[in-house]
Amino acid sequence: MPAGAFLLMWDTLTAGRPFCAYVDNLAADGSCYTVFATITPLGDRYLSVRFRPLRTDLLGAARSLYAAVRPGELEQRALGLSAHAAAEHGLGQLASLLAGAGFPSYEEFIWTALPAEVMARANAGVGYPDRTDSASEWWPLLAAGARVHRALTSWVGQLDTLQELADALVAGGQRVRAGITASEQAAGDLTAAASATSGFSPVMASLTLWVAMTAEMDEMLRALADRLAELRTGVARTRFGIALGSLESETVGRFVSELMDGGPGARDAQPAIRDLVVALRKGVTQASAETAANAALAASVADEVQALAELLGVPTTLLAGFEAMAGERNDPALSAVLPRVREVIARGQADADALSALAGRCRAFVAFDAAHVHADLDRIDALTGGIWD
Repeated sequence: MPAGAFLLMWDTLTAGRPFCAYVDNLAADGSCYTVFATITPLGDRYLSVRFRPLRTDLLGAARSLYAAVRPGELEQRALGLSAHAAAEHGLGQLASLLAGAGFPSYEEFIWTALPAEVMARANAGVGYPDRTDSASEWWPLLAAGARVHRALTSWVGQLDTLQELADALVAGGQRVRAGITASEQAAGDLTAAASATSGFSPVMASLTLWVAMTAEMDEMLRALADRLAELRTGVARTRFGIALGSLESETVGRFVSELMDGGPGARDAQPAIRDLVVALRKGVTQASAETAANAALAASVADEVQALAELLGVPTTLLAGFEAMAGERNDPALSAVLPRVREVIARGQADADALSALAGRCRAFVAFDAAHVHADLDRIDALTGGIWD
């Protein structure tokens, strides 16, 4: 493990944010075992939930990064640098390699990795414990944890949809930008053809307006791109936090299951469950606020997208009028350009319709109501108090 990863871990935890990493640990007998470790700050303490990673592709990517960074740190130490200075060197290398892999920061890597691992666990059937012994005194505790786990899973799914929508908006914006480029090229050809045709001077004003509007749409797209980047980042951060909560709620179920079986971990169950509930409550509260912000941003983005869609319709109308007038002329130069005009009209209309549909989906997104999750966390608190105190 590169020291830079541990330096990043402490920097992140000190800032009050949870940290995750693929970790190769050395066992007492000298063997190596691998975990995906999550660490959450709890006041002056830390809560760690670890599990066997299932996403071998992401594990392999992490190991490749470690293998590339660690030798450089050892070399810096051999040159006389302090452990901290060597770790800073490794952290810089780690950041550079992640950027090259398409992740602007390590946080964005774990925003991808943890939800992917949680989904892989669910697909492999190793999620929340499925028990049938409802006569057990621990059953109400297990059932409350199961409801929390299901709610968080549903919440992640809701954010998956919003993330897909944000990706679709980005792709739509790219199509519109390509359409604007095509429009600008067509406008140049149309201007040349129309200026050489007598009696077409009134239409030249429409062409000038069209060119001006494409410039305005290009400016709107730049602003929209920034807002979409903000939305995608916000959704990824929130999705990570809820995936972490899903893992923590699963761990509540596993501790309760050990209590039901009287297993070797039963003695540690009480403080562990209470710490997990503290972490869950903190995470759900933060995720609720972030989801509300995501919903407000999605609604604002919807307004901007709809405005762009409506603006796209104006050049389409202008071009349709141009096409009608040019069709009456039987002018070879104009006739040669008309197919491109029709193509631009069709493309602009399709882009406008697609953006309008995406705007409608943005407005349909509503913030997740986590009141029932908090209620079940309160039940878990009350049940653990009633059983143990």
